[in-house]
Amino acid sequence: HGQVLHEYLTQTVLPAVQQVQEKGLEEVFLKEMQRRWKNHQIMNRWLKRIFSYLDKCFLLQHNNSTLPQPLQEVGTNKFKTIIYNHCEPAMTQALLSVIDKERNGDDCDRSLAKSIVGLYENL
Repeated sequence: HGQVLHEYLTQTVLPAVQQVQEKGLEEVFLKEMQRRWKNHQIMNRWLKRIFSYLDKCFLLQHNNSTLPQPLQEVGTNKFKTIIYNHCEPAMTQALLSVIDKERNGDDCDRSLAKSIVGLYENL
């Protein structure tokens, strides 16, 4: 499970996010991060539902100090280490730019800013 997520995130998501990031369009970059995070949450939720019985049984049978992480934590941690840690400085800069636009009275997407703040909170 972890290896499949790692391959998907490094071979599909990260290059797509980097491509948008290199264009320098901050709101487009934030929208791409928002879309990828939402997709990852949906995928993680379905994997949890599919493997919940196996996950519970496996974790209950291995009552020791080297207890593996539940599947949902593995998925969230993979996204954090592969995507979030790589894109966090650019995300912060883009989010601050959106906030500055809003403070200056310019038109900006408040729901996008709120969603990105939620991403920060989750990770």
